[in-house]
Amino acid sequence: MLCAGKGPWPARFLKISFISVILCGGLPLLSNASGTTRGLGPRVNLKDIAIAKTAAGLEVRIVLEAEVSPNKFELTEPSRLVLDFEGARLSTARREICVSEFGISRVRAGMFATDTARIVFDAEGGRVPDHEISRTPDGWKILFLADKARAEGGDRSGASGTAGTAAALAEEMKTAAAPKAIDRPGQTETKEMSGAGKASASVEKPGAQDAALKKQLDEVQNKLDETIKILNDLKARDLARKKKFLRVTATGDYFSPRDGLLESVYRHGLDFGAEVDLGVADFVEVWAAEHYFGKTLIEAETGAAREVSLIPFEAGLKIRMNKGILNPYLGLGGGYFQYREKSSLGLVREKRFGVVGQAGVFVKISGVFVIDFFAHYKSCPIETAGRTFNVGGLHTGLGFGAEF
Repeated sequence: MLCAGKGPWPARFLKISFISVILCGGLPLLSNASGTTRGLGPRVNLKDIAIAKTAAGLEVRIVLEAEVSPNKFELTEPSRLVLDFEGARLSTARREICVSEFGISRVRAGMFATDTARIVFDAEGGRVPDHEISRTPDGWKILFLADKARAEGGDRSGASGTAGTAAALAEEMKTAAAPKAIDRPGQTETKEMSGAGKASASVEKPGAQDAALKKQLDEVQNKLDETIKILNDLKARDLARKKKFLRVTATGDYFSPRDGLLESVYRHGLDFGAEVDLGVADFVEVWAAEHYFGKTLIEAETGAAREVSLIPFEAGLKIRMNKGILNPYLGLGGGYFQYREKSSLGLVREKRFGVVGQAGVFVKISGVFVIDFFAHYKSCPIETAGRTFNVGGLHTGLGFGAEF
């Protein structure tokens, strides 16, 4: 029983009209894999499909607005008859019509490609029933034969059919283009092309179809594997680049001494330096820096110049909290402090080791340039003239540099 509509079969043709739609864009995957090139697009509308139950069998009429010859072939697993109308387009989205008569379970229509309309007849019982194809004034007719008509071998094509239509169709189909692969959800249908690029009207052998499809799928799989490998290599190189980098920064800060002569005599002042950071692991950096603080005063009693300089060389580890535009960090290390003071009382030179703590955030600009906002605290006790005082203190400032 046909199930295209809710009511019983009418006495005449049950006409199924399709709403116009153009399937554009898309990616026919297997066609691209085999290098097929499409034309400029469909030019003929496949307007209607009409189905009727007759004494001879199930009759399907395909109405076209202009003459287009189909490429006909059969596929297995499951068994089905396929008609491709190259250069035609359906006036519909894909439809499915239940039949369950004369060995045909359903009829499906869709766009095989942007310029090829496809009609598929799904068979019951594991084989496509006997059928005939003939021309009509407005298109084509497919007749799936009833058992009685097959036994009698009489006129089974209806009023418009002739005994020689099948042979004429085979001759016309020799000049038609071979059907290409269609990538459709849940199923892929293919037909091999002959060496001369012509379609064969005979049924393709399942073994040849399976071999061609397997070859195409293997080619696509190989390309996907190559693409995944390239992406993995790029990801690994990108991670390595993030772990290993070099940042060079010129710094300037305001030095507030902790105690001793630096705090009581020379008080506050500007400190300048340079820092180099090297990424050695994810979020871990090694840093080294050198700074200079110097100041000159004139003694009120003698009018002599009193000069002081502090030059620490520092190094340590830094933990980076984030990798992005804003990058907070904490650092801890040690320093070798060189203290020098010249006054009317003489020259004092001292060299001691101390500790350095860092905290700050640097901002990345355009992916290369950085601005570093920081606060450092240093501690280094030294002894001069029998007194011990700390030449460290708080440093707050900023740096400008680049990260490579």
